[in-house]
Amino acid sequence: MSLRAIAWQPHAIQSDPVLFAIASFLAMTWRLILRFELQYLLSQCFPFFLHLFQLGLFGTVGSVGLL
Repeated sequence: MSLRAIAWQPHAIQSDPVLFAIASFLAMTWRLILRFELQYLLSQCFPFFLHLFQLGLFGTVGSVGLL
């Protein structure tokens, strides 16, 4: 199945376990890369944000009040 066919038929990814595993892995990897890039950029600009990341508070409801 070509990538163009997959793009037009997103349900094809869910029906094929190999494609679903690859897509899930890529999505998870992309989220981790973005998270660590954001963590690095914020820690360089605002060291206070580094502590929020280390405490696991960034992005949660509790940290919204802190920000």
